[in-house]
Amino acid sequence: MKGKHTTRLIAGAVGAAGLVALLSAPTVMAATQAPMEGTLVALGDSITFGYNLPDTAGNTTPSVEAFPDWMAKQYHLSVTNLGVPGWTSKDLLLNLQQPDISSSIQHASLITLDIGSNDLLHFAARYNLLQDASTVATTYGLQLTPSEMQSGMQLVDQFKENLQATLAAIRKESQAPIILYTLYNPFPSGSPLHQVTNQFQGMMDDIIRQEAASFPKVVVAHAHSAFAGHQLEYVDLYLHDVHPTLQGQEVLAQVGESALAEAHLSPLSIPVTSSVSADAQMKPSGSVVTGQLGALKYTVSALAGAVSSKSEVLFVSLPPSQVQGMIPAGDRVVTSFSLNFSANTSLKAPLSVQLQFPSLQTGDELVQKTPGGWQSVQTASFQPGSVKFSVSTPGEYVVLSPVIQTVSATKPVTGVPVLPEAAMALAFLGFGAGVLRIARRR
Repeated sequence: MKGKHTTRLIAGAVGAAGLVALLSAPTVMAATQAPMEGTLVALGDSITFGYNLPDTAGNTTPSVEAFPDWMAKQYHLSVTNLGVPGWTSKDLLLNLQQPDISSSIQHASLITLDIGSNDLLHFAARYNLLQDASTVATTYGLQLTPSEMQSGMQLVDQFKENLQATLAAIRKESQAPIILYTLYNPFPSGSPLHQVTNQFQGMMDDIIRQEAASFPKVVVAHAHSAFAGHQLEYVDLYLHDVHPTLQGQEVLAQVGESALAEAHLSPLSIPVTSSVSADAQMKPSGSVVTGQLGALKYTVSALAGAVSSKSEVLFVSLPPSQVQGMIPAGDRVVTSFSLNFSANTSLKAPLSVQLQFPSLQTGDELVQKTPGGWQSVQTASFQPGSVKFSVSTPGEYVVLSPVIQTVSATKPVTGVPVLPEAAMALAFLGFGAGVLRIARRR
């Protein structure tokens, strides 16, 4: 199950040994909480992904040198990088309800959002402006038709609608602070492309600031002003690329951290919860134990003779990001949990377990950690929102999701070299002047 997104573990997860230690302590007769590190969830396009950085394996896996990882280190968080090269604001919005993305947002302590650059680029590609502009001898030689200029204004309006809907959807899933980035200008001030890019991005940045002010705990990270005058250092223009250099990625992290600090906000503290209650006991005569940890509901059933002695049950649920680093790279974690009993208890027959969790889907896979690695649980039967399976040994279990299929995802455009993008900017100079005239008439 190789996915396009990668979660990297920075903080350790609660293991079976830790659970045994907990169970060997005096019995706890009420719900308890164990501290945990949180998760930074990064949403966006190729900038968030870390496109063209050295460690992306040919842009097949997100970079640990991209700004989300730099920020995660600062806040001692794990990071789930959901940046997808080529994504527009529409692509992001359409994919927010994908089970793994939705689950990641639900468990987020902090969210970053950097989107919009590809909206601009795909507009140019749609009207063949890249090809047309390449034949223009001077900056002012290209004239856009009234319909093209009108489409440009519709692009701006659509970006606003997409961003508004995206922030609203995130807020339904999580109250974690959101760091929303403005769009940086990759071209230095001495370049003829600088002014036209500034004009167009200025309108989109105004929308970003306006929408951020409309939602609670959304702060604006001013990437545009941070990169101004430093493009030769922060952008790989010498390599015919408009993506951030390693230094540029560090700056993106810094402006995000500054925005959060200026708003006097900090990442949410999301604890890992475990439950041991008075009726949570397995008995040799047979028993049924039920419980709920957040959105995860569980039922553990034992027939007569299934357990050797009376035992407390410890069921621990961990956010996906806390376990992602322990499984093969590229696999997607939907949910994870550990099921353990008192040290002197052994299982004489399999237990029946049922989980109910909104993100579970038909086609998911349940695996258990064994000395030989992660092994598929063959008895697992999935239905939308639930799974039933048998447990023969206590330990750690993970539900894995198939590769995410992005809805109407566009092809990456931000990876094209500077020369075609320069031609695009020439086209936007004529467009920019037309846009300003239309805006004034409004």
